[in-house]
Amino acid sequence: RMYIMENQRNAGTNIDPVIEYLESALGSRRYSSLNIVEVGTAYGGTSNRLMDTFTKATLWAVDPLLPEHFHGLEGYRRRVGSMTADAFSGNWSLCLMQNGQLRYGCRYQQLQMSTQSAAPLFPSNFFDLAFMTQLHKYQGNLADVFAWLPHMRRPGGILIFNEYANCSKSCFLGVERAITDWIIASNHSKSFVVGSSAMPPGEGNAAIVFD
Repeated sequence: RMYIMENQRNAGTNIDPVIEYLESALGSRRYSSLNIVEVGTAYGGTSNRLMDTFTKATLWAVDPLLPEHFHGLEGYRRRVGSMTADAFSGNWSLCLMQNGQLRYGCRYQQLQMSTQSAAPLFPSNFFDLAFMTQLHKYQGNLADVFAWLPHMRRPGGILIFNEYANCSKSCFLGVERAITDWIIASNHSKSFVVGSSAMPPGEGNAAIVFD
């Protein structure tokens, strides 16, 4: 648990431009009871930033929390002894849930499952915001977008894509290609915004607002 909390302090520190973008895009809705899903939560730092900003929101953090998905975690799991990968992931999920509910009560929920399994659990036209920061691969991103699309609120739902493009440090071309292909197929180019170091939602992030 201490390991997660230490990394939470470092995680989520680079989403200031995303927060700035969301506050502007949501307008007065930022003060309402928003429904948010974070697709790929890792240490939970981004969840904390979103919950601290949107104080009436309920957030579902969706992630299977497989150790091999996180840099350094597989090695950390081996250091804790004979714990299996499944047990490690289960304890990881439990710690996130405990930490989240200590801070935010029942406004925070953690779903230890794949996004493909989690999306059908929610009704259509439900989420005001989806923050997509999953495995950063083409097929996975494309499948995730189509999985969550029916559950986004219309009008006004916002999709944020992390590690999209225009990154000075690291980029995942599969994300850019998947989202570009989806935008072309779905004709959402008018509402698509790519951030930069000088413009929210920031370098490496992109956003779509549904009309």
